[in-house]
Amino acid sequence: MNESPETRLSLIARLHEASDGDAWSEFVRTYEPLILSIAQRRGLQHADAAEVTQEVLKRVADSIEKWDPDPRKGAFR
Repeated sequence: MNESPETRLSLIARLHEASDGDAWSEFVRTYEPLILSIAQRRGLQHADAAEVTQEVLKRVADSIEKWDPDPRKGAFR
């Protein structure tokens, strides 16, 4: 994957609701390949890159409630 997906704030906002399975499924479908690709480009073997990808997604899930979409604080990525 060469291009980063466009981050839709509407999707990110829906992630605050942990029970919104559709939002989380879309988020994972969108970002899992990107995270995996970045990890592999950094030299990780596929199994290790997959583990890192799962850890990144878990950390997003654990901390999304605290994310503030204020552009002065930086982008979601």
